[in-house]
Amino acid sequence: MRRAEIEGTAIGGTTDGIVLMPRTTTGDVLGRRRPRSCSGPDGVDCVPEPPVDDHHHNRGQVSYRRAMAEWNIPSVAHIAADPRAVLQRFRRKPMPFSFGDERPEGVLLTVDQFDDLDGSEMFPPGDVLTPDELATQLPDLVERIRAGTFAPVTFGEDGKPEAMVMSTSQYRDLRGDDHPPEGVDDDPTKRVYNTEPLPTSKAIDFDELVASFGPEAVASHERAKKQVEEELQRRADEGH
Repeated sequence: MRRAEIEGTAIGGTTDGIVLMPRTTTGDVLGRRRPRSCSGPDGVDCVPEPPVDDHHHNRGQVSYRRAMAEWNIPSVAHIAADPRAVLQRFRRKPMPFSFGDERPEGVLLTVDQFDDLDGSEMFPPGDVLTPDELATQLPDLVERIRAGTFAPVTFGEDGKPEAMVMSTSQYRDLRGDDHPPEGVDDDPTKRVYNTEPLPTSKAIDFDELVASFGPEAVASHERAKKQVEEELQRRADEGH
């Protein structure tokens, strides 16, 4: 289904018109789901998506997982045991994923994604840690996340920045995502959106859609329709 943007809305084509649907703060169309983070058979390379026990808030808002015992994400110790495995995974499939003890506490992502989202403007990067340095420091870094005093950390091999460690809150801010309600834990790398149109949504025909763009769009649309009509008439006259 093709989509286009009109003043902060997403447009979904239907057989009898167009349904206008709200967009998220990140610009993702409601209903689009983030990729799964599972890319391998075991270890840190595979972080299966946990069973979902969604609690739906108001229409158009994010659905937050509530099944706390079923997060199924790598623990702090798991990541600290082999940060190189994280780098190897990102080189094959650069999808971010959360980690933590019993709940999502931090997010691992590539430096490329961080840069694509202009992360250095919000979180100026520091020195690049080696995998061994990250392994040693990660437990203390997570304690800072829990205390709210953590600054994002970059790590990589041979002095090259390859990956970032961020808190879940910082990752939401980086993406421009909303934060979960007080007391609700959420994995910001796996968001689920309601797909139903809002009660205020309405179907419109194509002419109404064009008119919403203004007079120039209407004039261009009329010229295009005339060209099509002339071409159809030409073919009819030629017996095509």
